[in-house]
Amino acid sequence: MVVIVRRAIDCDERNERNERVKRMTRRLGLAGALGAAALTATACGATGTAGGDSSAALPTGVNETVSLVATDFAYSPAQIKVSGLGELTIKLENKGQVEHDFIIDGLSGPKLLVKPKETGTATYKITKGGKFSFGCTVQGHKEAGMKGTLTVG
Repeated sequence: MVVIVRRAIDCDERNERNERVKRMTRRLGLAGALGAAALTATACGATGTAGGDSSAALPTGVNETVSLVATDFAYSPAQIKVSGLGELTIKLENKGQVEHDFIIDGLSGPKLLVKPKETGTATYKITKGGKFSFGCTVQGHKEAGMKGTLTVG
């Protein structure tokens, strides 16, 4: 019985809060209502950003170099993590028997193409946080498992 009464009160409080937001929308316009809704959500204990990019909280000016080994058909390591925004230099050593390349989906930078038994480097600009796929675009290589994930932040 107590649970039912509490849920009814919670529902009434939620309906009242929604009505206040509707009144604010009419008075302040959309921008004011969105601001009021954000304050209400924060006051009620909501966390995180509303669909926003968390890049603002990441360190900037990061310059990291990661060494990768390409074999037929994998990268080692297959998971890369960098601490923040800036530049990432990839040093790719191709220990395979065929040519391999390296690209990062969603980031600015060249396609790094390396012949067998050679090493190449390329630098990529990291302008946002998140997870990015990388892989070899030589036909069939990515499908054979030559791929990985870059995590920024």
